[in-house]
Amino acid sequence: MKFDLNKDKRIRKALDINQELFQGLLVAFLVLLLMEQLWARSVTRFLNMNILLFIVIVSGALAVLTQKEKKKREDVNKKKWLIISAVSGLLGGIIIWYQLNQFAYGALISVIGALLIFLLSWLVVDEDASTIGKNAKKRIKN
Repeated sequence: MKFDLNKDKRIRKALDINQELFQGLLVAFLVLLLMEQLWARSVTRFLNMNILLFIVIVSGALAVLTQKEKKKREDVNKKKWLIISAVSGLLGGIIIWYQLNQFAYGALISVIGALLIFLLSWLVVDEDASTIGKNAKKRIKN
């Protein structure tokens, strides 16, 4: 018996709700994890993070396995994304430095971490403009 998830409207609606739920839970988990790192026992005193992590993993696996076809990628404002990448790199570097400032190479590690965060987030946006991405698209079409 073959089961098509896209034909049953109730199942498709539940899967769409799961997609949105996963995104919200992931952001909430990351914010709570950051709070826990900055202020020890501020979250785990009230909430078991392992249970929340399990829920996020299960919801994410279900979301990935049942996702619909990818939508066409829209053009991204590169100047805006450059600013977002720089700010996230800077914030990531500050958080890394905050956690490692007592170590001898903590400042160096935080600078390297900030650069990695910036470069990775910038490469995600610039991926479609690269010749590698264009060649890959040509190979997929053929």
